[in-house]
Amino acid sequence: MYGDNKVASFSVTIERQQDLFTLSSEYSLAHCVAADLRMSRGIASVFKAKFGQVEKLREFGPRVGRVLWLRDQERFIYYLVTKKLSSGKPDYREMWNSLLDLKRRVLWSGIRKIAMPRIGCGLDGLEWRKVRNMLEEIFQGTGVQILVCRFNPKSIPTPGTVDCRRTALRDLGHGLPTIANEFRDEIGFNEGAMLQRLHLLRRV
Repeated sequence: MYGDNKVASFSVTIERQQDLFTLSSEYSLAHCVAADLRMSRGIASVFKAKFGQVEKLREFGPRVGRVLWLRDQERFIYYLVTKKLSSGKPDYREMWNSLLDLKRRVLWSGIRKIAMPRIGCGLDGLEWRKVRNMLEEIFQGTGVQILVCRFNPKSIPTPGTVDCRRTALRDLGHGLPTIANEFRDEIGFNEGAMLQRLHLLRRV
């Protein structure tokens, strides 16, 4: 729900007008990159300038659908590899699998607070509401809080309250259900009984 202060709060994600890089170190950071690790545009270029160590990231052997990470004192900087080339575009399957890997990494490290931009929704062109619903679905029940930071205070919409559990299944009618049909054998979609939830779409 968006309040008068234009903070959007759901069960997992909180969206706020705030500079991502001014947050305290209690927040680990996450953003999207291509497997080529060029990071030459958008917020990825800021991450590159601030945290560097690109060669160290390359040592992980970047693969689409996986997450790379750097240690920044007591926090982590996560790089979600959502596409092969910087010149390309991700799809929802790649975003979904990257978020599943992020969940595994975060829980393994004991991280409880993550901050990120509207991942995949700037130059990459994905729809934020769909990506946000993925975050809600994947991280529900984990105790992980995700703070989504916005730079432009005039660009946040002000809709009414949204039931994210319902929206995650209903509003992705041409998003996740399509992915489930096309990639039914994907490991990611078996995790968390996501397919079972998607089969309920027509009843919502």
